[in-house]
Amino acid sequence: HPDHRSGSVLGLMWAGILHYLDVTGYEWVMGCVSVPMQSAPGEAVGANVRGVRDRLLDRHATAVDRRVVPYHPVVVDGVDLLDIPAAKRASMPPLMNGYLRLGASICGEPAHDPEFGVADFVALLGLHEANTRYLDRLRSAATTFESGAR
Repeated sequence: HPDHRSGSVLGLMWAGILHYLDVTGYEWVMGCVSVPMQSAPGEAVGANVRGVRDRLLDRHATAVDRRVVPYHPVVVDGVDLLDIPAAKRASMPPLMNGYLRLGASICGEPAHDPEFGVADFVALLGLHEANTRYLDRLRSAATTFESGAR
């Protein structure tokens, strides 16, 4: 629900995930982040995803040996994503910003989910590659949350 995608809610989610990783000893997090095909009425379908894709793969692409290939690549009315002009102001979802703030990388081209009107990017975060300052903030929040739950 859009009301639950604010920075504070996502911060709590990340704190909980980090706490789970610390407790279990896991070192990697992988997730799917949906990006709307259109970020504004009247915008060409796919333009937002193209703009987000270009920014992500230019600045945050994972190593080639960790790339994924979508089973259903983004195609809009027979036009491949790379042939769709990028939106002038692509809209990055808050969840994606959270992954990137933590130091995640993006594993390649998005998959198309036309039923929900989104494209899904795979994000990968290794704790050894993470932004330690942000991790420390989240660990502090997780500790506060855990002590308050008792």
